[in-house]
Amino acid sequence: KSTFHPNGGVEIAVNELSSFWVKGSSGNLTQTVEFRAYDGTDWSSWASVTVTTEVPNAAPIVSISDLSVEVNGTKNISSAVSVTDADGDTITKYKVKDTAGINNFVVNGSQVDATGVNGYEFASSALSTLSVKGDASAGTQTLQIAAYDGTAWGNWTDFTLTTEAPT
Repeated sequence: KSTFHPNGGVEIAVNELSSFWVKGSSGNLTQTVEFRAYDGTDWSSWASVTVTTEVPNAAPIVSISDLSVEVNGTKNISSAVSVTDADGDTITKYKVKDTAGINNFVVNGSQVDATGVNGYEFASSALSTLSVKGDASAGTQTLQIAAYDGTAWGNWTDFTLTTEAPT
């Protein structure tokens, strides 16, 4: 039977050893666990093991409302993009994706090809220059955006871009 000692130590019977485990901390922590064995006569020297607990990174989550723009018009959307990161990590990159069209995004004043599986990636410092460009005719399409916190990419967030005929 296990015996608990006031200094935090625990004696574990040999038949209980298979149920001994070390629980990780709720936060990032490195700690040392020391142990020794008793052969019925003498105690062995202390041996130690370093146990490191690392909290998994929470990926950032992007929020954006559906948008509209006139045919062939361009609209800056940087203020429509918001990001939450449960860890408080700094967002270092974004990527945008055209799911059906091509050249609907403008970054740093230039239309970008955001087609393909990974879309178009850019530094977070360029977010203030992010715009959408309307198609040549009225319609709707789904676009996507994701953020990177230096460790993990968040999931793609869909939003609808409606290209409206001029009024």
